[in-house]
Amino acid sequence: MITGKAPWGHFETSIAAMIHVATAQEMPPLPEQVDGELRDLVKACTSIAPRERPSARKLLANCWIASTSPPSAEGPSLLA
Repeated sequence: MITGKAPWGHFETSIAAMIHVATAQEMPPLPEQVDGELRDLVKACTSIAPRERPSARKLLANCWIASTSPPSAEGPSLLA
């Protein structure tokens, strides 16, 4: 979602992409312009080792997430 492109979109078939994801030892690279705090967050969430990934509590305390505004309770109007 950061780049607007599928992380393994260069594979010709979904099967090839799934095999790569299942056997990959690293995550796809992030663009250089991605902010350092967001880069750290994405790297933590996409860690190959599940035990290294942050808990929901840690994610909510993350400085990048904490600095964003929560969505409005009302949401956008469908009639506008």
